[in-house]
Amino acid sequence: MGKAKLNGQAKHRSNTGNLRPPWKPGECPNPAGRPTKDACIRQWVRELASEIPDGESMPWAQLVALAMYRKASRGDTHAARLILDRIEPAVTVTADLTPALSRDEVISEIAANSRDALSRWAAADGLILEN
Repeated sequence: MGKAKLNGQAKHRSNTGNLRPPWKPGECPNPAGRPTKDACIRQWVRELASEIPDGESMPWAQLVALAMYRKASRGDTHAARLILDRIEPAVTVTADLTPALSRDEVISEIAANSRDALSRWAAADGLILEN
């Protein structure tokens, strides 16, 4: 039943007609897309962080922060780094990389310094260089 004969050859019928989506080409039924796993996990962690565990007076987020401060105060540098990274933003350094001299000026400067250095070296050996 799944095969039809066409000019003596068996040919499979295509049953994809009923698999077409109910929307028209170019339309999207979910423009926001499927939420990523990261978003779901972040949301779950936020909810958990705000919960107060049984027998405690503060939420999980504060308990974790307190534990990190205690570890840092006992010399745990990893805990201290985590705390500092959240308290102070990373320092960014900007530098002006525009050259102070043009290419020709740099070449002239190198050539002049090379002649001076060569002259001093030659003089130390008792030689006289011609210009």
